[in-house]
Amino acid sequence: MYNKYTYILIVLMTALAVPFVGAQTQENHQNTALELGQPVTDFSQGLVIRLKSNTTKTQVYPTNYEQYMLELINRGRADPQAEADRYSTPLNEGISSDTISSEPKQPLAFNLYLIDGARKHSQWMLDNDTFSHDENGKSSTDRMQEAGYELGNRYMTGENIAWHGTTNQNTDVYTFIDGIHEGLYVDKNINERGHRKNLMRQEWKEMGVGLQIGSFRSDSHNYVNTLMETEDYAYSANTDGQALLTGVAYDDTDEDDFYTPSEGLGEITITAQRKSDQQKFSTLTWTSGGYSLPIPPGTYSVYGKGDGLGKTVYYGEGLIEAQNVTIDFRPDGPSIPNQEDALLYWNRKKEEAWLVTL
Repeated sequence: MYNKYTYILIVLMTALAVPFVGAQTQENHQNTALELGQPVTDFSQGLVIRLKSNTTKTQVYPTNYEQYMLELINRGRADPQAEADRYSTPLNEGISSDTISSEPKQPLAFNLYLIDGARKHSQWMLDNDTFSHDENGKSSTDRMQEAGYELGNRYMTGENIAWHGTTNQNTDVYTFIDGIHEGLYVDKNINERGHRKNLMRQEWKEMGVGLQIGSFRSDSHNYVNTLMETEDYAYSANTDGQALLTGVAYDDTDEDDFYTPSEGLGEITITAQRKSDQQKFSTLTWTSGGYSLPIPPGTYSVYGKGDGLGKTVYYGEGLIEAQNVTIDFRPDGPSIPNQEDALLYWNRKKEEAWLVTL
């Protein structure tokens, strides 16, 4: 029998609708449930997919909480072994020992179309009290494409969905996000640990996170405060030959050396200036503090400036190749274009295997 306050965490990853298995435990008179689906990843080579005629392209910007989820994902990709230690779950627990390496994986950059598609699917699941990748016959790949993401002639897509709800009137979104991320990484009782493999797959370059809050009914119980999440992962041949410079500008007010919702700095100008011809590639950070800047391979000086930083934060010169690089900007970042400091910074990036070389 359920007591007054019931909490639930559900996670599922697939590109196709499949049956899911469930388990329930009862401890200290509090009921919890964890239900996980059998994972699938969608990929194609040599197949050209054209946008459907009813496609509506809408660029939406990440919320602070969606940005936080991306930072958690990229934290794990930056140091997979540390993530394994954090959750007391070996990288290859439940799978072949050579499936996930401890080497850093390229960071994921937000794609605004993928955010839109992910957010709409999360809302659809809430509206229909349905937890599924299949949306009226459309797969996750179909939905990404309809949102405006161009797959190209080669692509890979993947999706994780999860929800964390309570019968309590209060919603601790911050804690719910942490719980969802941990659940997807640990991937308990899921064959082949597909959620964890999605989180750590090197091939991904872009993603969208869609978080929605609302009421959700499951197993005859109404979870009046539910955080529904969709994570859409993608690689498209259209991004071959370019890197996505990504990261977040934030003021670390809680001094934990990590982005926290509400710390983001919007309207910060991020610039990568190419050494060979001095051409500048620039973008503005979103309200969340995040940014995504596509650039061709080359040697760049990277800097950010804006009122929130209080100065120009400068990272000197480094060679950025054809895979993603993450650079964060904080008010306490380097401000003097000292080449010795720049070399130290870029060499550290190289050691982190962010695919940056000198």
